[in-house]
This record gives sequence, structure tokens and C-alpha cells, in this order.
Amino acid sequence: CFNAATVTGAGSTWSSGAGLYVGGYGSFNQLTIAAGGSVVVSNIAFMGMDPVSSNNSMLISGSGSAFMVTGNREFDIGYAGCGNSVTVSNGGLLAARQVTVGMADTASRNSLLVYGGVVTASYVYVGDEGGFSNRLLLTGASSLLYVSNTFSCGVSGRASRIEILNGARVENGWCRIGWELGSDSNLVVVSG
Repeated sequence: CFNAATVTGAGSTWSSGAGLYVGGYGSFNQLTIAAGGSVVVSNIAFMGMDPVSSNNSMLISGSGSAFMVTGNREFDIGYAGCGNSVTVSNGGLLAARQVTVGMADTASRNSLLVYGGVVTASYVYVGDEGGFSNRLLLTGASSLLYVSNTFSCGVSGRASRIEILNGARVENGWCRIGWELGSDSNLVVVSG
């Protein structure tokens, strides 16, 4: 299936009080937030919730463009699915209490890609509860990840990868690489 939603233009806002799913059980669904548009979710947000939900995508692009999960809730990119991706670029903002890339044991090849955007959260986990080959990439001097509490690469996941390249910045409290039993082959690269 293919479904798409676009929120574009300064002042354009989509507010969701009961949660947001991009690909709950489906695949190849898209959400685009551009040119100053915003999406505000006051409950949990999922991308690729079920193991059969794959290749869903979100783009947050342009100054003033934002995807915000409020109410002390979390955003899971690839909760149990595979190949789901979020791109934050050119001044876009992603904000939530917790951002997880690859949550459950079946979650694999999910990614958060930051090209000149900002991600802010209290907790960021890449490869949380046993997922594998999940990835976070930040590249470019205007790319920033701010984590006020815990930043983890491979909580109990395997082959998680975090890349901080070409002047990108990460500011965090605690940092954990391979935290629990069964977590292996996780990698953090900082270069340029």
C-alpha cells in the first residue's frame, strides 16, 4: 500500500491528540513536513509498528518545519518493523521525550538521518530491545542532536551504528554503547 500526507507552509499545523501511526501495519507510507509546517502529537507516535510494516518514511525539511511529540511521550522509528526512516534536514526539527530507532527484537534497518537539522530529546536509543542493524546518522556542521539524559547505541540490540560526521554535534548526558546482555557489534563513529 502507499499512502501519503503533506503538511507544508508556515502556520500550517496538524495536531493529533490520540497518537500518530505512519505505517501501523502497512508499508511504503509517507509523511512530509516542509516549508515551516508542523505536526504536533500529544500522545505516542509510531513508525513501522508491526513486524510486517516496512519502508515507511518521514521527511522534516526546512526552517520552522517541526515534528513534535509532546506530553512526555515517545517516538519509535521502526517499533517492530524494518527499513523505516526519518530524515531531518535544512533546519527541520524533531522533538520528543524519547526517540528510539529500532525498538523490538524484529526491528531492523531502521534509520534516523540528520542533514542540517536538529533532534532534541531526553533519551535516544538506537537498537533498543534486541533489534539489529539500526542506524543514526548526523552529518554537516548545522546538524545537532541534543540528549538531556541518556544516549545509547545498542541497549540490547545488535549491529547498531551511530555516525557523527563532518562537523555534526551531539550533546548528551549519559552515553552507553552496548548496555545489556546480548548486545554486540555496535559501533559509534565520530569523524570530521
